[in-house]
Amino acid sequence: MTNVDMLDKAISSKGIKIGFLCDKLGLSSPSLTRRLQGKTEFKASEIAAMRDVLSLSDKDVRLIFLS
Repeated sequence: MTNVDMLDKAISSKGIKIGFLCDKLGLSSPSLTRRLQGKTEFKASEIAAMRDVLSLSDKDVRLIFLS
């Protein structure tokens, strides 16, 4: 299950907009919103893209997406 609080903080700290994330992940805004709310899980490819866009460490990825 995704740690939505940690993910939100990571996104906010980078100043990244939802539209930018949608483009990078290849998701519609509603699809990304469901993932950010924890209603739908991120796919491995989406996690990899989030890691690159947010410059997440291995530890951050584990804490956010694999907890």
